[in-house]
Amino acid sequence: MTCSIESAANGTSRNRLVWIVLCSLALLAWIPTVQQSVQMPLIPGTMGMRLGAFLLFWAVMMVAMMLPAFAPTLSFHLNVAGQQTPRSFISVRIALILSGYLCIWLLFGLPVFWLAQLSAYLAYAAPQNAIYFGMALLLCAGLYQFTPLAAYCLACCNPKLTTHAHMHKAPDYHKYSPVHDLRSGVLHGLYCLGACGGFMLILIPFGLMSLFWMIVITLVIFCEKVWQHGQTLSYLVASGLIFLSLLAWAIPSLLPGLHLG
Repeated sequence: MTCSIESAANGTSRNRLVWIVLCSLALLAWIPTVQQSVQMPLIPGTMGMRLGAFLLFWAVMMVAMMLPAFAPTLSFHLNVAGQQTPRSFISVRIALILSGYLCIWLLFGLPVFWLAQLSAYLAYAAPQNAIYFGMALLLCAGLYQFTPLAAYCLACCNPKLTTHAHMHKAPDYHKYSPVHDLRSGVLHGLYCLGACGGFMLILIPFGLMSLFWMIVITLVIFCEKVWQHGQTLSYLVASGLIFLSLLAWAIPSLLPGLHLG
């Protein structure tokens, strides 16, 4: 009984630490994200940023938008895998898992950069084609959410939708291993990308610097990952994206990120 109570107390302590760390990092990341959004004009593409500067901005933006939604999964992971981990190592494990997780989102910034560059080229060279490009992004993002892959990835990101069987298959799961923590972070990053990557792509037609859409996407992703009806929410949002993609054909101004202003 005493061991059970102590284990529960340790689990609560770990959960609290995870939420404090991730939400604090996200809050700090929102400061430069908001500043950048307010200072830079909403124009097509990467707002003049080259690849290095864009990836730096993208990394900060991902910390702001994604970490609160990752807290439940990381808490679950540490509660299952960290029972025999000394308390002094918990912070180290959080840092290692986050490193692997954020690496995936940083790499995802590469195709986003090139797609944004393409959208800018089309906006200048063929404005009507730019609108079609934006419509295609919205349509693909919406349709993808109805695929089995998206549903599976979301289930792996929401502790209320899955048993997290993929975690328990990991070798030496109850032994502390920096390599395993990095691997787990990468794995969770891939699942998260599979569940939410499409939502990030819609920032291109809506504007990569659109603070409004950043907040909307952040809230949608957070609710998807902490709510027991997250899958239903995903379908509803996806339906809305499909509708917007069709509506944009008649009202191109719905895609401000593809207009020269």
